[in-house]
Amino acid sequence: MRKTLLLIGLFTLLLCACQKERTIILSGDIDAESTITLADSAYERKDYETALYYYLQLEEYYNLRGSGTKDQAILYNTIGRCYHSFNDIEMEKKYFEKSAEVCEKLGYDELNFDNYWYLASLYNDMNPENSDRALEFGKKSEQAAERFFGKNSSEAGETYARQGEIYLERKEYEKAEEYFQKSLEIMKKIYGEESDELAQVFIYQGKLYKDMEKYEDSISYFKKAEMIFKNRQNAFKLGQVYYNIADVYLEEEEYEKSVEYCDMCINLYKEQNINNTDLAACHYEKAAAAFRLGNNQLFEEELIKAHKVCEQQSEKSKLAKDMIDLIKKQFSMYYDEYYAKNDNNGFEAWYQELITD
Repeated sequence: MRKTLLLIGLFTLLLCACQKERTIILSGDIDAESTITLADSAYERKDYETALYYYLQLEEYYNLRGSGTKDQAILYNTIGRCYHSFNDIEMEKKYFEKSAEVCEKLGYDELNFDNYWYLASLYNDMNPENSDRALEFGKKSEQAAERFFGKNSSEAGETYARQGEIYLERKEYEKAEEYFQKSLEIMKKIYGEESDELAQVFIYQGKLYKDMEKYEDSISYFKKAEMIFKNRQNAFKLGQVYYNIADVYLEEEEYEKSVEYCDMCINLYKEQNINNTDLAACHYEKAAAAFRLGNNQLFEEELIKAHKVCEQQSEKSKLAKDMIDLIKKQFSMYYDEYYAKNDNNGFEAWYQELITD
C-alpha cells in the first residue's frame, strides 16, 4: 500500500464560481486566462480528471510563451499532483522532474522543495530496496527547505520525516529514528501536542518500531496517534492508525486482535462513507488474519470485499489496479489448494469470472 504523504499547499490557486464550460478558442490559440480559471476551479473541487484536461492544454501554451518561468514550473508541479491523485507513477515522475528542472535554473527553492519531496517518495515506492535516488531527492528537498524556510520550519520538519521514511525502507533504522526525532521536535514546537502533523510522525515511528520488532513500542506510538486523530475527528487518518495496529498484531500472530482492529477501521470508514484503497487494504488485512485463524469463509468474504472496493476505484487509481492483481494471485493460490477439484459451488463461478476479467 502506498505510503501516506504530508501534503503541503504551497500555492493558493485561482478560484472561480463559474460553471464548467469548454475552453474558449481565439484565432487558433487558447484563452489562457479562461483555461487557467477552469483548470484551477476543477482542481479545487478535486475533479482532477477535468483539471488535468485543461492543464495539459496550457502546457503547450507555456512552452511557447512562458518557457523557463515560475508559472511554467508551477504548471508542471500541478500536473504532477493531478497524476499523483491517479497514482500514475511514471507521469508523476515526468512532470515533477520537469518542474524541478525549471526551478533549478531559477533557484526557485520555495517550489522545488516540494518537487524533490514528491520525487523522493516516488523513487522510494518504485524501488525501496535500492533507493539511492530517493535519498538523493530527499536530501535536495531537505536542503531546499532549509534554505528557503529555515531549519526549524514546518517544511524542514516534514522533509525530515520524509527522509526518515526512506531510511526505514532501506532498513537503516538508526538513521530513520534520528530523522523522525528531528521532525518530532519541530512539529511539537510549531503545532503543539495535539496536531495532525505530530500524529503523522507518531505513525512513522510506530512503523519503525514494528519493523524493528519492538511491537510494544510500536503500539504505543500508534496509540498516541490514535488519541490525537480521535480528538480532532480525523476519521480518514484514524482508520489508517487502526490498520497499522492490526498489522502489528498480525506480525505478533495475535490474529483475533488483528481482526478486531480491521473491523474498527472498516466500520469507521463505513460510517464516514469513505470508500477507497485504504478500505480495501483493511479488508485484505482482515482476510489475512482470518486465513491464519483457519476461518476460510471469512477469508473469502473479506478478499471479495477488498476486490469490490478496488473495482470501484480502478478507473482512477493505478494502486487499485495493482491491488486487484494481487488479490487475483492470492485467490489463484487459494483456489488451487481448496477448490480446484470442486466446481459445483458459487465460489467457483465467481472465481472463473474474476480470473477472466
